[in-house]
Amino acid sequence: AMLICLHSPASLHLLLAAYQSWPLPGIAVHDGQEQLTSEGLGDPLCVLDGRGPGSSCCNAGETASKECWEPLPREIEDAMLPPPTLSEFHPGRCCQHSLQITSTIQYSSLEEDLLSKPGSALKMFSGDMPAIMIVRDIPGLKETLQRFHQVWYAKPKWPRLRSSNTSLNMHRPTPHRSWDRQAHEGDNQLAMLLGDVGKLVVKALARDLESAGRKEAADVLRGLVGLVSARSGSARTPQDAQVRHFEYFEADFTKLPFDQLVDRSRWGSMFHIHTDSFWLSMQTRPTLAGERFEDGTFAVDAFGRMHRIRLGDSDIALWFGQVVQTLTDDIIWAAQHGVFLHASARQRLSAGPRRVTMFHIFPHARQVSALTD
Repeated sequence: AMLICLHSPASLHLLLAAYQSWPLPGIAVHDGQEQLTSEGLGDPLCVLDGRGPGSSCCNAGETASKECWEPLPREIEDAMLPPPTLSEFHPGRCCQHSLQITSTIQYSSLEEDLLSKPGSALKMFSGDMPAIMIVRDIPGLKETLQRFHQVWYAKPKWPRLRSSNTSLNMHRPTPHRSWDRQAHEGDNQLAMLLGDVGKLVVKALARDLESAGRKEAADVLRGLVGLVSARSGSARTPQDAQVRHFEYFEADFTKLPFDQLVDRSRWGSMFHIHTDSFWLSMQTRPTLAGERFEDGTFAVDAFGRMHRIRLGDSDIALWFGQVVQTLTDDIIWAAQHGVFLHASARQRLSAGPRRVTMFHIFPHARQVSALTD
């Protein structure tokens, strides 16, 4: 798939300071766009595909017949994906509230939920979950994304820089030109908003790791976000943040030999299932053809169940990379995730790209030595 990326390393020493919608159960429709609500059951795309609350499958349970919950065929083996089969349809995605299967927390109660409940943070990133946390209703996030969207994606002003990947275009804003200053300001504001979320999550995870007898791993994570005093000898310089703005122009609906992980009659691949090399990542709500988009980001849990991650305007999804899973000996699970476009959204994609802004924290490596050196 063709990908253009506007890449801005906001060198902050971290403070760490969907388709064409129509009315479905639990979905409010505004200006033709699917909106998340607090009521209703399941992912509405399950309904579109003939599963979900309107079918008898949701009353049949996890052990229902293949007619209800048929796993996707695995025609290849992939060391990145431990489960022997993948299941796109299952009660957790199609029959429960659309986001309950993941770890979903309101920003207003984030600190209380994580820090006052020992063990809760580790549970949210264990292998039996998709290992992606959704934080809802972050104050100022929606306004920041709306304010800087046109600046970030003013492509005629992007320098013509090419990486070794010819489908990737990268830009690093600096404060020396007027457009760069605006883009850099937006990057900094976003990093400030999301940095505090990352710092709080890492603080809770480090506490839980230490309680589980993994003090060394806990101290590494604390040091990465500046939670340990340099005098202790366990801390590192707080890592830089990186804000990246992506555009996806194509979704591959062909059956490629290396990616038989989705039903290509319904889903096109924009980014195959993988784990990140950034140790911590956060995703904001995407747009498609300039309009809100509930997205097709899927996460896979240790049982092979696929979960569609749906974000509101003020929400983020947060996950860890492969190096953290290695560091913690699989106590914290690296999110297996990919980006797919449902066939019902192909016409919208032809009218404009999928855009999404991501927030990453360095180091960018899969080796534990990159975290500890």
